[in-house]
Amino acid sequence: MDLKNYLQDPIVDKSEEIILVEGRADVLNHLRYGITNVIALNGLNVPKTIVDLSKKKILTTFFDGDRGGDLLVKECMLSGVDIDFVAKPEPGREVEELSGKEILKALKNKISFDQIRAYYEKLEGNIEDIKNIRSEKRIKVQYYKN
Repeated sequence: MDLKNYLQDPIVDKSEEIILVEGRADVLNHLRYGITNVIALNGLNVPKTIVDLSKKKILTTFFDGDRGGDLLVKECMLSGVDIDFVAKPEPGREVEELSGKEILKALKNKISFDQIRAYYEKLEGNIEDIKNIRSEKRIKVQYYKN
């Protein structure tokens, strides 16, 4: 999706602030609780449209409360996304499984990216590490479902 398409969406166009999440399930969970100014990365590579949109809107990243989520914030930063705030669920929790109250609490407690930029600059890891972390989660979930 290009920037023009994002800005044609009335919710994104009218909102001064957007929330960037990992995927579709995270967006759907937010919508379930009436939070509509949410867009998804839908993958590990940061599209140029997200970078462009971050220059026009106040952007809050809201990724899972694990190392993979932290590495995604770092990847966004390295890709040129203008991050204003970082919101995180409790450690080990995934955004898609949060209740409405937990989502609102995490967003209320968001931290200015400028205050924690140094943490992400020093964080070691890359996209391959994120893939491995997400892969391990899928294996565990499948194991527990069987």
